[in-house]
Amino acid sequence: MNSFSQIPMTCCMHQRMSAGVLRRGNPFAPLFLMLAALVLSLPMSAQTASSTEGFLTGTVTDSSGAYVPGAKVTLSSEALIAPKATTTDTVGSYRFPALSAGDYTLTVQASGMGTQTRPGIHISLGFTATVNVQMAVGSVMQTVEVSSAASTIDLDSNNITTNLETEQLKELPGSRDLWAVLSQAPAIAETKMDVGGSDALTQQGYTVYGLGTSGVGGGGINRGEVEGIMVNEGSGGGGSEMFYVDYAAMQTVSVNTANNTAEMPQPGVLSQMVFKSGGNSYHGDLDFEFENAALEGHDIDSTQIAALTAGGVIPTAAVPFTAMNRLNLFRDISGDLGGFLKKDRLWWFGAYRYTTTEQNYPTLNETQLSWSPNYTGKVSYILNKNQKLVGFYTHSNKLQPDYLNAIVLSGGRQGGALETAATAWSSSYPVYVYGLQYTYTITNNLYLEAEAGNYFSGWTRRGKSNLPRIEDTTTNYVSGGQSNIESDRHRPQARASVSFLRSNWWGSHVFKFGVEYMQDTNKTPYLGLGILGSGMPTVPCPTQIPGAILGTNCQVVSTLSNGKPLNAYFYPDNPYKYVDTDSTTGIYANDTWQIKHRLTVNIGLRFDRQNLFSKNGTTPLLQPQAGTPFVVFHNFGPRVNISYDLTGHGASVLKASLGHYFNYPAADYASALNPNAGWVYEYAWTSAGGLTGDSPTTYYQPGDTLGTLQSFTGGSATTTFSPTLKLANTYQASAYYEQQAGPYLVRSGLVYNQLRNIAGSVNSLRPLSAYNVAVPSFYVPNSADVATTTSPTVTLWNICPTPAGTCTVPSGPNIYENLPENSHYYNWETTVNRHKGRWSFMGSFNYTWNYVRNFSSGFGAGSSFTPNQLINTVGCGDTAPCITNGRAQYYNWQSKFDNTIKLPYKFMVSPILRLQSGIPFGRYFSTSGITATGITEPKMNVSGNVLAEPFGTERTPTLALVDFRVEKAQTFKDHYTLKGTFDLYNIFNDNGDQAVTAASGPSFLTPSNITPPRIARLGAQFDF
Repeated sequence: MNSFSQIPMTCCMHQRMSAGVLRRGNPFAPLFLMLAALVLSLPMSAQTASSTEGFLTGTVTDSSGAYVPGAKVTLSSEALIAPKATTTDTVGSYRFPALSAGDYTLTVQASGMGTQTRPGIHISLGFTATVNVQMAVGSVMQTVEVSSAASTIDLDSNNITTNLETEQLKELPGSRDLWAVLSQAPAIAETKMDVGGSDALTQQGYTVYGLGTSGVGGGGINRGEVEGIMVNEGSGGGGSEMFYVDYAAMQTVSVNTANNTAEMPQPGVLSQMVFKSGGNSYHGDLDFEFENAALEGHDIDSTQIAALTAGGVIPTAAVPFTAMNRLNLFRDISGDLGGFLKKDRLWWFGAYRYTTTEQNYPTLNETQLSWSPNYTGKVSYILNKNQKLVGFYTHSNKLQPDYLNAIVLSGGRQGGALETAATAWSSSYPVYVYGLQYTYTITNNLYLEAEAGNYFSGWTRRGKSNLPRIEDTTTNYVSGGQSNIESDRHRPQARASVSFLRSNWWGSHVFKFGVEYMQDTNKTPYLGLGILGSGMPTVPCPTQIPGAILGTNCQVVSTLSNGKPLNAYFYPDNPYKYVDTDSTTGIYANDTWQIKHRLTVNIGLRFDRQNLFSKNGTTPLLQPQAGTPFVVFHNFGPRVNISYDLTGHGASVLKASLGHYFNYPAADYASALNPNAGWVYEYAWTSAGGLTGDSPTTYYQPGDTLGTLQSFTGGSATTTFSPTLKLANTYQASAYYEQQAGPYLVRSGLVYNQLRNIAGSVNSLRPLSAYNVAVPSFYVPNSADVATTTSPTVTLWNICPTPAGTCTVPSGPNIYENLPENSHYYNWETTVNRHKGRWSFMGSFNYTWNYVRNFSSGFGAGSSFTPNQLINTVGCGDTAPCITNGRAQYYNWQSKFDNTIKLPYKFMVSPILRLQSGIPFGRYFSTSGITATGITEPKMNVSGNVLAEPFGTERTPTLALVDFRVEKAQTFKDHYTLKGTFDLYNIFNDNGDQAVTAASGPSFLTPSNITPPRIARLGAQFDF
């Protein structure tokens, strides 16, 4: 089914605190299962890729193996409009740069040797194909056609890439979006596994070789591009990647996961999407996909119902326990049409798509409805045989009346916050992307590219209740209104590059020099809590807040722990607006140097200047806030990739790479430095009335007691940045071996990533060294959050003693600084591929060992910046505060198998197997709100979360999902094709919990995401 035109590589798994059912065992046990599956499966061929253009290179020799200089080499294809021609150099080499994806014919003419043609050479996005031609002495008039023998190993690049083109995208099942493509790429691990579209219209996190959503506080990892325009929602990393683009309109989707050249500024995944174009003939597609609850089974069992009940999940008539993970509806309609206004000169293409989903979640007591329209247009204009203009425009919107997200608790579909329609957002997310590209082949050895465009998104979220907001950090209870907020992002951008080919300089070279500029601006107006226009009730702002900077009246979010008052968050009643900007200038140089045909060195250097500043805004006191310069980063990132052809025939290749990549900060990074952003003061809170229990009456009221200031943001001089602040960055190294044997391609190797200089905001008067007062007898509660005299004890650390509440905890301005965190990811991967004839296969296995400081919900910024966060991590003792040694160590593994079998009468069957180890986590507890029996827990100055066991002790279940597709195609009058499809997802009804609550208390192990049950989908496609 998914005939990968380029080799997809495997990846590491995502580490996350939200996790699930206890799983223990030998971490190497799945290795034997994967290897057995590889042996029993049939493979498919594939290849590696480089950057945004394709290349064709090779050597011309005579029958004795001697080089043939001066031979004329001509390349023709519909993708070129006009043929390209060059001549071989003194060592018989030729090269064609900047080729669009498509099928090509190579023609070689040499004096006294006649003519040889090589048809059917396929070039994919970013792939360098190698076609060596051996000429025979013969008549000048003799023409010989030889079947193409392009190497499936990219000898010029070390990029680890998956390419899917139009036909493969049509056959791709699931949610039919970028995340469906990522789920098929062996290098990618997603936080949720889609079942038949269960995650359609849902952004989700993903990682590659350990990198991804772990980039919190350090800027973005991962980069998405549509026609070269960067389209990340925010600073990158996981769920903020991409918008809901019409992937049915795509000609090619390329996913690069490692070893990117200097053209890629940041680490992680580079996703490149190119729309279809018109042509010299008209072509079009119609597609309809449909499934509903009548086509779906059930898989929630009694154990899960008991866990849901214990966690406070309340079923409704609309969503009973047995339906809390079901996809009630998936309906997807798309169509496109392309052609010409003038043949060989002016082409056009247009597309429309409309998607509707209805999905149930355990944490929402009604069905979540979402829908998204999408419009796309593209025009290609051939100025002459050497110059081309391409313009495109795409617009999408996603409307979701019940967008799941809490304020203090971990929200979203993976979070445990128990929400209702009134506590969720009403959300809309329009996105516009457009651009203009210019390409100029100045000579056969000189090529120019230039592009300018813009990305705009206007994410609007509205509250739907005026009741006071309450969130329980232990039971996950949520009630009351949400915030009213917008994020309007403008990202104008431009880039240009020049490629120059040069031979006879100790080999052949492809020099590429590029420059790019981008200004990322995020305007964020805050409009208060509750229903816009009326708002939640207010209380007098606490006198403890300095200078009354929030105004006279405040709105409050009250947090509880097991029904007991915990902290109160005070927000301004007045609206305010802040505008953050990141201005990026990048310059790079890259040389692909081929030495004696067998050794290729790809060396590059990139420089980026990131200028972060704010523009004019307004404060909660309705005063103007002048724009402020924050910080400027100057980053140099060298890249070196070496490829050595052991045999000289492109069949056995060793590759090694080393690179330094800097995370992309985006405008969002500046929000941490903006004194006008996120106005909120958090205080410890005790109810004067002694109210307990999760109920609409348990919230902060005037007269209640406020204790220690826990954290704060917003206000003049309340947040500064360290003068030594560094941008988070990644060192990446890899070494692997590729072997092609007939239709088989095997690849195995190691990838190492080190993530450095994670940053966050901490209280300047509460460094780690300030926590030096031992609390040696703190009882560790059990999973129900109950501590007794028989509970184990642990030493926690206070800032100062707390007898009779006499301690005054120091509090000063927040400082944004690099935290003592480095993360290490060691990855081993093996892939086997076959793509020839009627049988295609892709099989992969990846094992990742992680040595991590910045694991999810662990050591971090704000009130979490204490040595107590590192208790129960490796390297921390129980007699002194752990400041530098604490870390989490755990493993992940995954494997994917994708087969396509073409049968007689145009039938095709496609079984898919996805295996993924459970997500590791450790149970944790809060130092406030513990229920004690026969003991008195010491009072902590600053409350926080503490691991009750080493991270990785618990693990969600291993998931094994088997999907199956049957297709039947019928062709009419040669070029009209009607295809019917039947998909069956999760055949064996795996019901593993994909995320659960990790906090001690009644909700411990309550699943917030259960793998959806078996479901069938019907589809029809019409192409011409």
